[in-house]
Amino acid sequence: MNYKIIKGRIIMNDLINMSFIYYNKALDCIDRNNISGAKENLEKATEIYLKDIDILNLLGICEYYLCDFNMANYYWNKSIRIKNERNIAIDYIDKLKTDEFNSLMNRYNEGLDYFNGEKYEEAIEIFNGLLKSENKFIEIYEIMIVAYLESGDTINAQRYIELLSKMDTGNKSIEIYKGKLLEIKNKIKPIEKEVKIRKSSEKNHKIGNTSVFLIMALLLGLNVVTYTNLQKIKNENLNIKQKLEKSRIEYAELEKENNKFIEENSQNKYKNVILEEQKNAEKYYFNEEYKKSIKEFKKILKNTSDNATKADAIYFIAASETKLGNINEAKKYYKIYVNSYENGTAYDEVLYNYALILNNDNELEKAKEIAMKLRNNYKNSEYNNSKIDSILNK
Repeated sequence: MNYKIIKGRIIMNDLINMSFIYYNKALDCIDRNNISGAKENLEKATEIYLKDIDILNLLGICEYYLCDFNMANYYWNKSIRIKNERNIAIDYIDKLKTDEFNSLMNRYNEGLDYFNGEKYEEAIEIFNGLLKSENKFIEIYEIMIVAYLESGDTINAQRYIELLSKMDTGNKSIEIYKGKLLEIKNKIKPIEKEVKIRKSSEKNHKIGNTSVFLIMALLLGLNVVTYTNLQKIKNENLNIKQKLEKSRIEYAELEKENNKFIEENSQNKYKNVILEEQKNAEKYYFNEEYKKSIKEFKKILKNTSDNATKADAIYFIAASETKLGNINEAKKYYKIYVNSYENGTAYDEVLYNYALILNNDNELEKAKEIAMKLRNNYKNSEYNNSKIDSILNK
């Protein structure tokens, strides 16, 4: 068996194997059209190991189908930051920059405005139109169910509950909707307002004009990702699953250790809070709200004692300051990262960015020193490129 526990710590290869248990469970869920179940398993995978682009990309796809576009954007950008070269997440985001997608989301947001304003007839008309061009948006079915329930149209409510049951077999709201439908049919009591699912206060559906192109769809004629593609992903990763499932006993033992590992870590509420804060701060960065990103990452830097979390926070502060043109602040944080976090996951990228801004700021000798450090220690890095050559040849 591959996994070992050394002085109470599970080594990195075993964390990766553990995360892929949930990844393969997610693929099985997708086979059964259980997108909500796939999302839950992928979230468990990221709790164990957050550096695998296949897991992040597939989680982004699930979030997209579930209409949490901001989280889809978050996971795809996270994936690209880990690996920029030949990463399909780049295609997902690049193909979001069309007028067609912008038009789609304008209609989607218009429908949400009507729905949240309890103008159900208008909302139904818009979302019916959207389903004709894109029938994989799971939340549209949920919105239609609630709109019909609120309107007292039990026939159409029943029809959309059946459609939702096929589109997302593991959706936990299905039984709630069935119960509300039964209440109306039996005239027990009117539909309660709290049944309204995932309104804007709970999840940010609405998209501003500046970020709409970053957090949009995968389908509608561009054929970037379909359910067929998800099956293809499963087939391509079959060799991974076969390696993990050498025997049922070994698989079960590994999962048992993994569940124990998760349970022990879930008790650390402080760590979970920091992780959520980090996700929110990164979303600000990817949405180009750099001042908010800096503010949130500085809070994290102040409150955490975990070196990996500190390193990530410093990276994003430096990168945000660079985007804002605050070069002296950026240099300060890049210097801290270079001197203190040599094992950080973004160390080669930090060396690269630091060398470039030093060079642009006419600190040539320091720029050469940093460029040489990148050249000597990261020979195969994508950041060891012609720009570093140019600095070293001055």
